[in-house]
Amino acid sequence: MVITHDITQRRWLSLRTRQALSALLDLAQTLVLGVPGAGDAANLAESARQMVGCARAAITTYNAATGRQQPLAIAGVSPEEAAAWHASLADTRLADFLEARHIAALSAGNSIVLDATPPPRQEHLFGSSMALLCPMRSGHDLVGILSLDFGPVPHTYTAEEIEIAGGIAGLLTLVLERERLLAEREAAQTQMLVAERAKKQMDDFLSIASHELRTPLTSLLANLQIAARQLTDLRPLLSDLPLSRVRPRLERLDVMVSRAEGQSQRIRRLVDDLLDVSRIESGRLRLTMSPCDLLEIVRESVAEQRVTWPERRIVLDLPRRNTLLITGDADRLGQVVTNYLTNALKYAPEEQPVTVKVRARTGFARVEVCDQGPGIAPEEQQHLFERFYRVPGIKVQQRAEVGLGLGLFICRTIIERHGGRVGVISAPGEGTRFWFTVPLASSREAGT
Repeated sequence: MVITHDITQRRWLSLRTRQALSALLDLAQTLVLGVPGAGDAANLAESARQMVGCARAAITTYNAATGRQQPLAIAGVSPEEAAAWHASLADTRLADFLEARHIAALSAGNSIVLDATPPPRQEHLFGSSMALLCPMRSGHDLVGILSLDFGPVPHTYTAEEIEIAGGIAGLLTLVLERERLLAEREAAQTQMLVAERAKKQMDDFLSIASHELRTPLTSLLANLQIAARQLTDLRPLLSDLPLSRVRPRLERLDVMVSRAEGQSQRIRRLVDDLLDVSRIESGRLRLTMSPCDLLEIVRESVAEQRVTWPERRIVLDLPRRNTLLITGDADRLGQVVTNYLTNALKYAPEEQPVTVKVRARTGFARVEVCDQGPGIAPEEQQHLFERFYRVPGIKVQQRAEVGLGLGLFICRTIIERHGGRVGVISAPGEGTRFWFTVPLASSREAGT
């Protein structure tokens, strides 16, 4: 007696299970470990086909905002059929193939079994009888569709197959999102490196340009000063001579030299600002810290500006004490006070005074420069201390010049290096108060 059992179905099921497990393991490794090349769309489509054991698997992306889909990859077809599939779906609308209820179901995260025989689905699905469409969602957004079919052979999709296919679509979405995020991170890192390189090149350029410009400017300014002194010494000698032709020319020359000297000084200030910014960006801005009197620093800065702006009224409001000792770089702090003052004198009306106020608080001193100018809108104030920023639409006085937008950036850096803070209080039409604080010297430091 011979008894035989047909184990074809069992062997086929065993083989299919091993293929599915192998494909699932590859997909898990791709997701967790990032296996090189395994995240390619073609490999993912083939993995999905093996896990389900179907004839074909296809992945398309979807843009919910435009309603358009793009072919990504297909497995289980010849290269010629794959090319035709890509061509037939390129930049098409999902609504051309699916009804609104189908799109709504996929968007809600539900898989659907679709009759593939009506055109144009038949051409798209290569003559399949029934196809299973599983949504690929990122969060709550439909970003793609996994299509599975068993070819022209009739197939009834079980609940288990639909559930497994939906899980596979979710895993594919994670893998594709991972690849996308990795690509974006790599692009961002590349852009960051390019930006850092460009920033370093710009800083190097500013440093070189500032040094190269400063040398001829120093020579030019020295020659102009010598010429101005010679003209001053020559004028008394010619005052009693009937040189009606020479004297006007000398006077015009004197005016030209004065103007040239003023412009040279302005260029020198701009070069100094560029050089300071270069030092700040490269970490080479050095401060000479020592005990000093903040009141004396403010007095000297105000005195200099009174000479430069003799027609303007500058009010000095100091506390009733002889000294206000701090530890800092007197020259750099004077640069901050001067910058605040020149800004106020530039933008405030000529008939209005500018007030410089110093007050001592517990542990720190506060310096304010107040004007009655046009004021600054709140949305502009947050950018005032940024590099190269200038408030649009505010006019300067006739004799003032517009800078590069570096002064306040340099001031902020200097004050922060002293352990202080900077700020501005302003409103349109109500004037502006620029302020900064610096720590007071301790009793031990003051004694030394």
